[in-house]
Amino acid sequence: MVFDALKVMAEKKCRALLVMIGGSIDGIFFRTGLRKKDSIKRGISHHIAVRNVMTSGVISVTPDQSIEDCMALMTGKHIRHLPVVENNNSPA
Repeated sequence: MVFDALKVMAEKKCRALLVMIGGSIDGIFFRTGLRKKDSIKRGISHHIAVRNVMTSGVISVTPDQSIEDCMALMTGKHIRHLPVVENNNSPA
């Protein structure tokens, strides 16, 4: 649930969480994404699943990719978060 994700984010002092299914990245949840979803209102996040507000189709890189390649990918795709994964999409 969104409330639980927000609680973890507050505890860990982070702004995004990877959403994992079976050891693979299914999406990424951003606190700022809540403001972009018209259906999310204060006080009802206890009843909304993260999958309903996460960003899917996460672009990732492997540990052997260069910083230059990563920066070019982030610039070209207009993304701010780039998970590093290994072993079939498991976070490194």
